[in-house]
Amino acid sequence: MARKPFHRASFEDLNISPYQAALVRECEICKCQYTIDAHEPWEWAGGVTSFANLECCDHWCLACTLGVGPTDFLESYPEEESAAELDPTDEAAVAEQARENIAALQIGPRYEDWADDRTDEVYAAQCRGDILKAYSFFTDQGIPLIIMPLTRAISDRSVHYPNGITYYPPGTANFDGLDHLDEVANPDDRAIRLSEYAGATLGNLKQHALLVFPAALDPQLIAKADHEVHLDLIRRLSEEVDKICLNFVRYYSCKLEKPHAIPARAGQTKSDPAMSICLVYDPEKKSSRLYGGAAFPFAFTGGIGIWLRQPEWQRFPGVGEVGKIVYHALTLYATMLEASSDTIRFVQALSLLEFLAFPTEFKVMAEVKKIIARYVSSDQTAYDKVLERFKELTGKKDATTGVETGFRTRIVHIGDRIESLIPSPRDRQELFAELDGYIRPVINHMIEHSELGFDEYTQVRKTFPAFLKQP
Repeated sequence: MARKPFHRASFEDLNISPYQAALVRECEICKCQYTIDAHEPWEWAGGVTSFANLECCDHWCLACTLGVGPTDFLESYPEEESAAELDPTDEAAVAEQARENIAALQIGPRYEDWADDRTDEVYAAQCRGDILKAYSFFTDQGIPLIIMPLTRAISDRSVHYPNGITYYPPGTANFDGLDHLDEVANPDDRAIRLSEYAGATLGNLKQHALLVFPAALDPQLIAKADHEVHLDLIRRLSEEVDKICLNFVRYYSCKLEKPHAIPARAGQTKSDPAMSICLVYDPEKKSSRLYGGAAFPFAFTGGIGIWLRQPEWQRFPGVGEVGKIVYHALTLYATMLEASSDTIRFVQALSLLEFLAFPTEFKVMAEVKKIIARYVSSDQTAYDKVLERFKELTGKKDATTGVETGFRTRIVHIGDRIESLIPSPRDRQELFAELDGYIRPVINHMIEHSELGFDEYTQVRKTFPAFLKQP
């Protein structure tokens, strides 16, 4: 019998990227830290012709995978060594401080002063992409600048958003003065290596459309922290950009029935959508650091993206309590657009309506629908019709058979799918257009009154027609 040819598997054969191989993991069995690339690929494969251990490498160290780890042979792993690993370290203290700094960061500090004092020359520099000149107001005060890629969003000119966020089409931002990278003591540092594996290079960054903005944070503290902290930074910056402007872009450019043309999250790259990167410019050191990694669990790939236009400033909400409610509502709306199925999107739409009707407390749908119906009804007949329709959308029983026919009850409690309840894609599209027709009047009305406190806004609601008669 012929012997199988000798083959040394590579990480490429195992479909493991250099980034994934270098990530520090914690073994779920012995709790030690390990990396996949600490051992040869063929060892993880279980031999030269087998992939037997491949599924284990993401969860267990190689010793535990092979049954020779600390829990298998306690005598080979002295207790004092294991206990020493649990002692707090300087790295842990730095990571904790850096996370606190990231949690407290603010995009566009003193933005109002900059906007009021911005000269024509500075505005022209901002439009043409002369970043350091345009943002000198911030850098002169020691406030760092952030640059992040933005994919699936297209424009032929710069677009300006609140808090000093500027969009630049590919190749239009001037990196002079920003391309001096901070010298690091150890170029082989794992965090630096992981960022490079993720594509965090100037060359890659310059190929993208970019978002540029000032952010109050401590770049030197973050530079000392580990890779996980750098991912926290990317996520936090992206979330804040979503909140300040991108959720509005999604809301005004997309519809619930056509959710596919939406931009990616700030930071995600077109070369590898699983990876995200950002540049942090430290004005005190006059140098930059690049960070990158798998910050988000998924990348949205539907459609071709959107065309960005300069928004009208009055369409952004004010800073009152109602404005804060709108910000959260648009976050929930953006989450709906990214839902992986119509069933999930349907349930999320009803949850958003519950929030819009009663942002500060939980109320049953019987109370929610009375509020929503008043936004969209012009008379008693229309109001009664909306109330009856909400029964069909949520919970309703057949009067003859007693069988539950309400969509949400059948989905949440019986396990049906909206795709099965409404098999026609066109009919489902009409359903989501209807739901959008309930959501948008509420959000738009709240934006108009976003400077108010919520108690004041409830008084405005009371001026709606009463429609007190019940069907």
